[in-house]
Amino acid sequence: MSQTTTITADQYATDSYRVYGQYVVSNRAVADYRDGLKPVQRRIVWAMHQMGLGPTKPPVKCARTVGEVLGKYHPHSDVAVYETMVGMVRCRYPLIDGHGNFGSALDPAAAYRYTEARLHRHAEHLLGTDDSIVEMQPNFDDQYREPVVLPAELPFLLLNGCSGIAVGITSEIPPHNLTEILEACCELLRHPNADDASILRHIQGPDYGGAVLLSGQDQLGALYGAGEGALSYRCGYELEAGQLTITSYAPRFNIQKFISLCGEYVEAGNLLSVVDRSADHRIRLVLTHQNPRFVQDHVLPLLCTTLQYRFFVNETTPQGVLTRQMGMMALLRGWLQFRIENEKRSITAEIDRTNRSIANLRARQLGVLNLKRIAKVLSEPTEDPEAALMSVLSIDRSTASMILEIRLRSLARLSLAQLKREIAEQENLISKKENDLANTASVVLRHMRQIKLKLGEDRRGTLVNQKRPQLELPTDAKEQTWILGSRDGRVMRLDGPPDSRKGSLAKWNQILRTGPHLWIILASGQMRRIDVNSLAVARPKNFGELAGLISSNATTAVVMDTAGDGIMLDIGSLRKDQYQTLKTEHRVICAVGLRANENLLVWNHKAQHLHTEPQHTIPNSGGWKLLPKYRSGATHLASVSANASNTVVLRRNVIQFGIPTKPDHNAVARYPYVAEYTDGTKQICDNVKQTKLTNVTKLWSIE
Repeated sequence: MSQTTTITADQYATDSYRVYGQYVVSNRAVADYRDGLKPVQRRIVWAMHQMGLGPTKPPVKCARTVGEVLGKYHPHSDVAVYETMVGMVRCRYPLIDGHGNFGSALDPAAAYRYTEARLHRHAEHLLGTDDSIVEMQPNFDDQYREPVVLPAELPFLLLNGCSGIAVGITSEIPPHNLTEILEACCELLRHPNADDASILRHIQGPDYGGAVLLSGQDQLGALYGAGEGALSYRCGYELEAGQLTITSYAPRFNIQKFISLCGEYVEAGNLLSVVDRSADHRIRLVLTHQNPRFVQDHVLPLLCTTLQYRFFVNETTPQGVLTRQMGMMALLRGWLQFRIENEKRSITAEIDRTNRSIANLRARQLGVLNLKRIAKVLSEPTEDPEAALMSVLSIDRSTASMILEIRLRSLARLSLAQLKREIAEQENLISKKENDLANTASVVLRHMRQIKLKLGEDRRGTLVNQKRPQLELPTDAKEQTWILGSRDGRVMRLDGPPDSRKGSLAKWNQILRTGPHLWIILASGQMRRIDVNSLAVARPKNFGELAGLISSNATTAVVMDTAGDGIMLDIGSLRKDQYQTLKTEHRVICAVGLRANENLLVWNHKAQHLHTEPQHTIPNSGGWKLLPKYRSGATHLASVSANASNTVVLRRNVIQFGIPTKPDHNAVARYPYVAEYTDGTKQICDNVKQTKLTNVTKLWSIE
């Protein structure tokens, strides 16, 4: 009578999820450190090997390979199998030689009915040369046998890397350069007791295709020591005049998002164009610009990525599949031990084959020497010719069986001298193999040197120990930027000087030139420091009711409110954060910035000159100075050059420059000025030499 066991739903769910999690870890997501493959990758390579799709054979349709893998070894999704094949074509050291469109960083691969594939030459070093040493296990339906692990001659887990997500485990291992990894392995074989630093000095870091490694030796040491850490990369690029060309992508770089963001920059006028000129697996994404500073501040930071690594690997043991985290040295030592054991098994198998060959040659030699006696035994009727031959020649059954398998005619043609030479050669071969078996590490070392000469290459990526690559700005990028501002709060950047002849400046009451940033003064009394590159070219941005703009070239800011109170402050003493709040209880109506050696001119709505305030009256310690209250309320401020100090007068809409005790008609303003006329039009006056400008209501310096 069967017994029924009752368990709770929680216990059932826990047990079921534990089984599922163990299955995902051991059979799907995490690679085996010995051959560097996940189960589906191993089954694909083995299926193609069994199909005879070697590197020198013609490729076949990927649909056929996918069907073979699904039917015999991996009864799961055909999409998953084909995507795995695509990854094996595009990995750092390809295991599959793909023919057709296998996609790129931007485009997906074509469907498997269109593409063809065969094994790559790298796969020869994954399969080895001796199938007899491959440990086999039954497939899912016990009709075929598949390998437990392939006898890899290279540490493909470190060469190609691995990425996988399982239940409670995330494995991320980067690819490395074959030459560097083999040099580290050779050093470890030569000096098994060497310290970690002397081995790891051969490995400069992960080697993605063309990506630039930004992290230094400290981060690499932490990652390789513990098997967990983070590294930073950036895309490779080339700089030309007005052009930034991206030549390689950093790992996990979101290309679609980057191109979309660059498209927004083009619409805003910060970039001129973004063109993808990639072809034949050669990446060339060209960004055309006219503002190198914007590229430095906003584009180059987007080219950097940071990856978090965890070296989780699988190891098949008699008790089952064990998943654990390993550092670089543990991986190298564990793989080398696996490689040496495989080499021993291969040498032992070859010695066994050679011994069988010698036994066959000795049987032939014995047959030639006793040809007549053998013929006599065979001519007599007997139920057991092997026993009769054993009795006549005093040999064992296996030798008698070998002799009986040879035709008498073939025995008669054999030469004893030739047989003796072949036996001697085979015995010498066994002697060499036994010597190799005693010095297996030296054999592996020799093989690795040969592979390094055959497949070794220079690093594709480069090493840079700075996290923020600096763009060399040309001279023209350091010139001043033109900014326009309106009373209703719109601020706009120009790509050149404004054209005042067409009356296009009528709606702008603020015109200035500035460096990399400027201060925006709002009527509410708030000061806001902004980067000029955050302003789009010819596309206004609204900040609220505007009282004035102050250039980064200014050293002093002056603000007036409706009550006629004025505040003069040292800009250098302001904090570098984004917002400041002015000490005024009234609404701010105007503001101006003063450069070094400039003084302040104040007048009211009646166009009466009120005051000229020298800038040097600000306390030496910097900070604030409360200006005297002006009658009728100040309505406009202007900066005045030091060489015209206290000599600029605005009366009855007439501006006169340089009127000392005796008129000097050669007086010149030091910086460009803007003159606003009674009809609302404005004129930009560079180095004004006129002694009289009529119908003027406002005057201010551009810088």
